[in-house]
Amino acid sequence: MMNEASDGYVRIPRSALSRIYLEHVTSAIDPSVATPDLAATQSDAMAGYTEWCGRWREIEFSVGWDWALVSGVIVVLAPATIRTNVLLLMESGFAAPPMLTRVYLLEWMETQPWRETIVKLLP
Repeated sequence: MMNEASDGYVRIPRSALSRIYLEHVTSAIDPSVATPDLAATQSDAMAGYTEWCGRWREIEFSVGWDWALVSGVIVVLAPATIRTNVLLLMESGFAAPPMLTRVYLLEWMETQPWRETIVKLLP
């Protein structure tokens, strides 16, 4: 089974995620990614984006998401908008639907030390 197709997706078995570690590519504070409700309710909220890469069987993939600092806690902002070229394969061998892929990616991202990188950006 190929892990990278001509469509640009890197196919990774869901069960393999726990063995893959992310490497930081870039992160920045970017107020334009803040959701309107965040800006309206949290005057001290801060937001930005972050991009990470990983490797599966020597094939590089990327995962990016927006984050926010809300009441002193760094959170993933709008998990439904996680950006990636990963296509997760379920135990059946079929691809997970995009929203389910994002759920599994979010769960996996939370095991990675990405917040340590974001803390270094904060004033």
